[in-house]
Amino acid sequence: MTISTDGGAFYKSAIIWLIASLFIKKRIVMLHEKGIAVTAQKNSFNRFLASQMLSKSSLVVTSAYLLSEFEGYATPKFVVSSGTPGTSFSRPDVTTQQFKPRLLFMSNLLVEKGVLVFINICKALADRHFDFTAVIVGKEADVSIRQLTALIQQYQLQHYVSIVGPKYDEDRDECLRNADLLIFPTFYKRETTPLVIQEAFKFGVIPIASSEGAIADMIDHKVDGFIIDPANIGCYCDKIILLSQNKALLNAFRAAGRKKFDTRFRLALFEENLTNVLDITLNNKPA
Repeated sequence: MTISTDGGAFYKSAIIWLIASLFIKKRIVMLHEKGIAVTAQKNSFNRFLASQMLSKSSLVVTSAYLLSEFEGYATPKFVVSSGTPGTSFSRPDVTTQQFKPRLLFMSNLLVEKGVLVFINICKALADRHFDFTAVIVGKEADVSIRQLTALIQQYQLQHYVSIVGPKYDEDRDECLRNADLLIFPTFYKRETTPLVIQEAFKFGVIPIASSEGAIADMIDHKVDGFIIDPANIGCYCDKIILLSQNKALLNAFRAAGRKKFDTRFRLALFEENLTNVLDITLNNKPA
């Protein structure tokens, strides 16, 4: 089962686990977000629940970078990269000299996901008189579309930045097909292995992101993307301009990302690897 790590969802997961444990001897839990260690430290009851769920189950996480949170739990641990359906999308190399990059922010509109940092990056690029377009895709959360629109107007970015709200399925894919660079300066405290980076690789979109969670395990810095601190807006701008001016580097990053998707992040690979974990756990096979 997948367990949540905070708030009411944590207690709901604990109740389901406790009921299931009465009938199921071999249990596997998978976590898609960080923070259970922080939740466990809040009080003794939380520590008890976390200990019960983790110490008496096998644990699956989506990156080895996430294992440190569980060092105190004597439980079998497995790393299985999550996956995205399909194969990589082929797109032609960029050869034109006059290349105007299309920037994409794709996430819920949370401050911690970096949407305001993204706006500031766009402002800094405009201040450098750099030509680009940018699209913000995502559902309103603690930042509203009205707030973003006001900020875009305040910074006089209407010519550069558009907001399209949440997109799903084929509409979401279309946004990725039409983008060149994914800008994801997240500092979300529960970030793990965001699927949007996998999706970017699938469509040949180059991610420029923070190292939050296990993002640094997903992106090979200076090979298929860049890892940059969200506070360093100037560095984000530098890398965007670099990739826009160096077509050979842009095309090489794209190709490396598509290859990574096909060899690591396809849904079929996730299913195969998770099946192996189930086989090892349920049938007492050696790892």
